[in-house]
Amino acid sequence: LTLNWRPLCLLQRQLCVDTLSASAVKVEIDTDALKTEADDKDLPAASITSPITEDETASDDQPLVLPFDIVLNQGDLKQVKVRVNQMQFNADLLNAKASWLETGLRVNQLASQGLYIDIPLSEETEKTPDAGQADADSWPLTELPEVAIPMPIFVETAELTDSELRLGQRIDHFQAFALQGSYVGYK
Repeated sequence: LTLNWRPLCLLQRQLCVDTLSASAVKVEIDTDALKTEADDKDLPAASITSPITEDETASDDQPLVLPFDIVLNQGDLKQVKVRVNQMQFNADLLNAKASWLETGLRVNQLASQGLYIDIPLSEETEKTPDAGQADADSWPLTELPEVAIPMPIFVETAELTDSELRLGQRIDHFQAFALQGSYVGYK
């Protein structure tokens, strides 16, 4: 892991990272275990008795705003493996330049090599649809649940090469894939 950053940016409520590089990055998340751990922890008495008004509570429809901005000028990650529950997200190489400001996440540049995404589907979703419902070539991605994204996302350029997407039994290979766009809604 190599990190070069500018501490003086903290005075401007920013975390400025000039370069971040890492290899053999491994992240494993079990969301059910996170919920269980949060439920098992006892809250301190002060937090239980503190009065909170409705205006102070966060709503699910509100955007996520960090207490400071994050600016990454150059990120290089190699051999990345991320598991969230049964889903797997891997990449041989990820290069990025991005910033997460009050206005949202802005990806100036993203490049990946050897991206692998594996999303298992439930048995019900994987069943071949009846001829009256849809054709046999329908794409399983349309069966995935809606996910609320709590901040706007702007992608100036993303180039993914040698990628593989597995949705249940379906496997799609993408030699080259380019993306540019934005997402501004919260649901």
